Amino acid sequence: MRAWRERIRRNVETWLTGRVIIETYLCERRRAPQLIEVDERENVVTYGGKALALQLLAAQAGTPGIAIAWGTNNTGQTVDDVGLYAEVLRTPLASVSPISRVGDAAVMTIRAKLGKTQGNGHTFREIAFVTSLAPGQGLTIARVATADHAKTDQKFLLAQWQFTLN
Repeated sequence: MRAWRERIRRNVETWLTGRVIIETYLCERRRAPQLIEVDERENVVTYGGKALALQLLAAQAGTPGIAIAWGTNNTGQTVDDVGLYAEVLRTPLASVSPISRVGDAAVMTIRAKLGKTQGNGHTFREIAFVTSLAPGQGLTIARVATADHAKTDQKFLLAQWQFTLN
């Protein structure tokens, strides 16, 4: 039984991947929002996120992620990350797709929005998928350092996070 668990743990560490797309929209008065930037990155699923994935796969429950944390530090991501380096705020998930099959892979996509009135005056450079809406609390499932996203009241950001288990 122990060898089986170790094999699954190693598989999750190599087969669980993530990709993040951050879209920046400009909202000018009386005009439809206009997509002005797309930032696509591969993320790092943290050790804590991998452990949570194992619990979920083994049906041992565990808390699924419920929020995106937004921060201003551009330090590169590692599997050892337990939070953001300079967290500013968190936003709840706007949607979570049902797990779908793409070939032999299982794919889940989550989305969150940083609205026109949130985080203005900050340049966001890091985001994380987390298990709590309370800043600095909960488990960091995955984290990514991003390009600079200067936030104003005329912009909103959409984050789409796709997790794939091959």
